[in-house]
Amino acid sequence: MCIVYRLCDINQLCDINQLCDINQLCDINQLCDINQLCDINQLCDINQLCDINQLCDINQLCDINQLCDINQLCDINQLCDINQLCDIDQLCDINQLCDIDQLCDINQQCDINKLCDINQLCDINQLCDINQLCDINQLCDFNQLCDINQLCDINQLCDINQLCDINQLCNINQLCDINQLCYINQLCDINQLCDINQIFVIIVAVIDYCSCYFCIAALN
Repeated sequence: MCIVYRLCDINQLCDINQLCDINQLCDINQLCDINQLCDINQLCDINQLCDINQLCDINQLCDINQLCDINQLCDINQLCDINQLCDIDQLCDINQLCDIDQLCDINQQCDINKLCDINQLCDINQLCDINQLCDINQLCDFNQLCDINQLCDINQLCDINQLCDINQLCNINQLCDINQLCYINQLCDINQLCDINQIFVIIVAVIDYCSCYFCIAALN
């Protein structure tokens, strides 16, 4: 089910029945229904990333050497109810990717005691660490989870100078590294999340919930 040097066709950033091993990214023909994610050196052991058609119903995510143990990813404006994003043998109930009380660690991924106030997953001046997971000086304006000029690091997880315009989760010129997780010079046009000369795993979940928040704030 997996193909190492093809990220396949993400014309539908969904329905990835198997994301699988980052040595084998599988068939991401549909990045939605990710029934299975995979491993990065067993990245996950994500037996089920659930139905990403509802980025919420993730009953199980996985471990990256215990990808989690993030005491609190804060309240993501209700990025959904992830009571434990970790011990990702259960990614909790992402039925509401909002209330993430806990995220986790990669090698204790984060030690994210606080992922800021995700009530505004936008105004995150600082995200956290995975061995300084982020050092995300700006996760930008989550109202536009697109304009992310800088993302972060996992051992410099990213070095994502530009996550591009997530309004077009496609135009990602550079993604990042986990010990150079990616080396994705171009994640291409995510309408074609397939033209990746090298296959690595990337999952991007965007919930544009802040727009209303800021509209209301502006009205006030």
